Order: sequence, then C-alpha cells, then structure tokens
Amino acid sequence: IIHGCFGMVCLSCLHPRLAQPSCLHPRLPSCLHPRLVQPSCLHPRLAQPSCLHPRLVQPSCLHPRLVQPSCLLPRLAQPSCLHPRLVQPSCLHPRLVQPSCLHPRLAQPSCLHPRLVQPSCLHPRLVQPSCLPPRLVQPSCLSCHLNPLPSWL
Repeated sequence: IIHGCFGMVCLSCLHPRLAQPSCLHPRLPSCLHPRLVQPSCLHPRLAQPSCLHPRLVQPSCLHPRLVQPSCLLPRLAQPSCLHPRLVQPSCLHPRLVQPSCLHPRLAQPSCLHPRLVQPSCLHPRLVQPSCLPPRLVQPSCLSCHLNPLPSWL
C-alpha cells in the first residue's frame, strides 16, 4: 500500500480492491470512473473535467438540466440541494429525520445510511466507521486536503 497523495485525491478511498489507496474506483489512480477525459472527473465524456455528468449546463454541476449549476438534481427547491422535495435545502434526500442527513431512517443525522455501526459512516458493516464500503484498504475515506470530494459522496 502506497501512502501519500496522488494527483487530485489523497489516499482515502471509497471503493474496495483499489490499485492504490488514493482511488475511488479500481484501476484508476485518482478517478471515480474509468475512461475519463481527465483524472479529475467522475464520469466519462464530460464537457469539462470538473463535472460528474455529461451534457451539463455548467461544468460545476453533476446533473443536466439544473436550475442552477450548484445543484446535482433538477427541479430543486433551492440550488444547494441534491434532491427535490427536501425538508430543507441542505439535505440530499426527502423525508429526513434531520436536514443534515442523506438517507431517511438514520440512527443519527450525521449518517448517510441506516443501521450503521457508528453515525459517521456511510455504509453498514464497515471495517471502521469512517469508510463508505466494506473491505476497504484503508478506513480514511471521504475527504482529501488537496482536492476535497463533494459532500454527497
């Protein structure tokens, strides 16, 4: 396991079985999806490498047809949301116990998935509560001090 930062992302990973701990997808050193135009993208065929979805109105968006480029989903009540019909614009999913969560029925509002070992996790059955999927090479998973990942991840 190589320690340190590699390009855009750090050694924190979101996907198991990574070639290097700085990746979010296997076989990629700094990307989330293969066949990217540039390693700073999360989806192939992007108009610009800062986007996660093709055919975006602006490269800062993750989904096309957005009301504003800061959103990830169209038809949002406010541009800071990722999903419509939110109780508050800071949420990513409707019917949340609290607006800081991304998934309903959470044990605590800081989690993204129910039945978590600890509320700081996004996926159950984690080796450590700071990771997203199980079987991670390292448990440090969500952010990078060089290029922070989107909060929805």
